[in-house]
Amino acid sequence: LDLCTGSGCLAILLAYAYPAADIDAVDVATDALAVAQRNVADYGLADRVNLICSDLFANLPEKNYNLIISNPPYVSPEEVAALPDEYRHEPALALLSAEGGMATPAGILQHATQFLTADGWLALEVGGGAALLEARFATLPFIWPEFEHGGDGIALISAADLRASECPATP
Repeated sequence: LDLCTGSGCLAILLAYAYPAADIDAVDVATDALAVAQRNVADYGLADRVNLICSDLFANLPEKNYNLIISNPPYVSPEEVAALPDEYRHEPALALLSAEGGMATPAGILQHATQFLTADGWLALEVGGGAALLEARFATLPFIWPEFEHGGDGIALISAADLRASECPATP
């Protein structure tokens, strides 16, 4: 599952990385899904990448996923105002999240267990909000991978760890 798929690029990447997998790609923005539909078609993956209009998990079918990835909105209103001009081409819906940028990531963490297999994993991008996420979900044992070519702010967490903690949010 690719939550907040936007243009569908991560869903397409998943389809290539896992040739036997069927991918559900979710976004609340119909404009983004239209772009994703073109991209999925251009890569010949319409039979394996299923596009769903949903506010996170709200309209998903009852099924479980081995992997959920998400690059959700995680930028606070204050940060959005200070972004460089090139970021202003993105719709605010793709960037802006309340509660210091953590409202959408928190919603994902609090509901992901219902959609993960017992041995599934969640990969959640929060960018510079890593410390804020860890403070808010202090009981979760996040894994923060280091990437060969830079970048950070992607949290990995197992379904087992999410279920064990019941994902309590610290205000």
